[in-house]
Amino acid sequence: MRVSSFARPLGAALSLYTTLTLATEAAPPSPAASGAWLSLGEIAVSAGRSGPLSSREVLSSVDLLGSERLAHEQVNNAWELFKRAPGVMTTEFNQGTTSGKLSFRGFNGEGEINAVKLLVDGIPANSNDGNMPYLDAIFPLDIESIEVVRGTNDARYGLNNIAGNAQINTRTGGNYTKGRVSYGSFDTRNTEVSAGLEKNGFSQNYFVGYRGIGELSGSRGFRQVRVLRQVVLCAGRTAFSRRA
Repeated sequence: MRVSSFARPLGAALSLYTTLTLATEAAPPSPAASGAWLSLGEIAVSAGRSGPLSSREVLSSVDLLGSERLAHEQVNNAWELFKRAPGVMTTEFNQGTTSGKLSFRGFNGEGEINAVKLLVDGIPANSNDGNMPYLDAIFPLDIESIEVVRGTNDARYGLNNIAGNAQINTRTGGNYTKGRVSYGSFDTRNTEVSAGLEKNGFSQNYFVGYRGIGELSGSRGFRQVRVLRQVVLCAGRTAFSRRA
């Protein structure tokens, strides 16, 4: 086969072009040579541990009821104290282990979802179904304060914290001795004694409470009926704090 002299330079040119193209694709120019890169250097991010947020720092509706307002309330159950908080609805059952509970923000106490997170001294106190049967074990004289946080902006708690949360803070620390005895209609008897001891950063708190409602005897023409009898003994909450 005879190859013309014109085709030889054309074949050599195509071979040289292919070789240059492959070399260009295999070895792209470095960023340093093109100047299209930027070095940010070392960035260090550090943060200190501040602990959990307080209710004061939550961007939501927060109401606080102090011990001065709660200690003299004449109620049969602790959940009735929440009637003093604005925007809170209470539902009374008087049956089973749950005498009643509280709710707010469009939820009621009769539904399957209670939607309110209950805490006692920061410890979750809802039952497995979200109800609040453990509220009946707290007497008003043993309560230091009640906090009600309404709304969904509080991200401190998870389960049952749909409409918000309610926290009961019992007395912790301090030196005090308080008591109350009352008697009312339907033979309602109420006795509460609370005491606190604190010395050198070590504190203990004690509480004894009795509540009874019903006829003491059948001498009034009615048969003897004991509607309610409740005894609570808190044999010492111990706390230790180190002061600088």
